[in-house]
Amino acid sequence: MKSNGAKKRLILIVLLLALPWMVSVATAAFPPPQGWYVEANGGYSYATSKSYGVPNVRRTGSGWNVNLGYKVSTFFSAEAGYTHYFPTRLYNGPKLGQDNHFSYDLSIKGILPISDTSLDLFAKVGIARLHSDVVITSPAVAAGTGATPGTQNVTGFYIALGGEFYFAPNTAINLQWARANGNGQTGDLALYAAGLSYNFG
Repeated sequence: MKSNGAKKRLILIVLLLALPWMVSVATAAFPPPQGWYVEANGGYSYATSKSYGVPNVRRTGSGWNVNLGYKVSTFFSAEAGYTHYFPTRLYNGPKLGQDNHFSYDLSIKGILPISDTSLDLFAKVGIARLHSDVVITSPAVAAGTGATPGTQNVTGFYIALGGEFYFAPNTAINLQWARANGNGQTGDLALYAAGLSYNFG
């Protein structure tokens, strides 16, 4: 698991470094705009740190995220977001059920503009409200396992790292990794994603 996580982080770093070459731009850098913005992202999500008492579990798959933010200055934004994660699938031979995950977050976004480019690096810190809903779809298959249905919610720490590249005055592409820390009842939830943002400023 650790080696896979290290590989994913390395891929993210390489992609962030390659952002300026991913889109053709004018020779002059666009000044990052201020004001309200929206962002939509899609990518690869995973859940960890939760046990289900079943023989096999699939924790990874597609996920997506939307954010609404306000860019206060060149260096700071405030942001609210919603993330939908791949449902953890539970198996006892055949599939017996799944754990549906989503989270809401509120964060402060610190921004590091790269001089004379349209590239910003950023980090987000804040809080997240994590939701977990275990649904048993086949009670007969679940019989004899530790799988039990139920809904759990917890508030935890939220962090994200990434970069964004403005290829037009108000529009940017981004790559980011985000993690919402829960507990043993909800698990920890993460998303590697790419997306677009548009600033109304």
